[in-house]
Amino acid sequence: MRNHFPNSRNILRRFVFIFALLGLGSAACNGQRYSFRVYVEGLGNPNITTVGQDRTGYLWVGTQNGLYRYDGTHFQRYGAAEGIPARIIDTIFTGLDGTLWVGTSAGIYFERSDGVFAAVQIPVPVNEFSHPTGTTFTSNRQDQVVTAASGKAVLLKHAGTDKWVAEEMPLGGGFIWSVLYGPDNSLWYGCDKDLCRLNGGKSTQLRSALGLPEEQWLNMMVARDGHIWPIFNLADSAISVGVILILIKQKHYFKHQTVEATTPNSEVVEE
Repeated sequence: MRNHFPNSRNILRRFVFIFALLGLGSAACNGQRYSFRVYVEGLGNPNITTVGQDRTGYLWVGTQNGLYRYDGTHFQRYGAAEGIPARIIDTIFTGLDGTLWVGTSAGIYFERSDGVFAAVQIPVPVNEFSHPTGTTFTSNRQDQVVTAASGKAVLLKHAGTDKWVAEEMPLGGGFIWSVLYGPDNSLWYGCDKDLCRLNGGKSTQLRSALGLPEEQWLNMMVARDGHIWPIFNLADSAISVGVILILIKQKHYFKHQTVEATTPNSEVVEE
């Protein structure tokens, strides 16, 4: 069992500072010299793909060469001995029950009660498995998680202590890129080059109705005020992304402005 950290906010603030120092979060750092030894001890790969925080306050960092846990002082790598044999980490997610999930290029893993990770058998052939980077985990129940894998929606169901089972969740719209439960418990998901919504057992493609561009919607977020922010990579630029705000209000949907950002594969976060 892991120790609990009461200073999780301090850990988060320090890690945000590390991102700035590494040049991942602030262009103002260019041309300035810093010492990283104190802050990134143990982080063996600076190519960060995803970051998440678990219920005890630890920060988890996914890179192109493994999974790392940050305790506020240094990074510890989690590899095959800890149940994570995959090197490329795509997504980190904490479920409503506190279970830590890790999506990788080779499979989907969850952290057991003893701190070791275990794989979930996904209903797709091993040689056809893929797990995109983005909003690929979501949940509206403590005993269930939905993930996007191999172009499908997969329902992960709790089946006992340290045991989860997976079954395909049939959704319309083609290739599934991302999944997100909205405030009304409807399931939003990126489908091919459209944005889809499952509500009451019926899937609806929303691109035409909302006037959205024909893009792959890879990341989404529900803000505290109920707004949904989907994000896509602009097709005409390798270094820009577009953000479109969709307002959910009294079951009506309103498209707001498109905003350009400066980094590829950007995620939407709320302070």
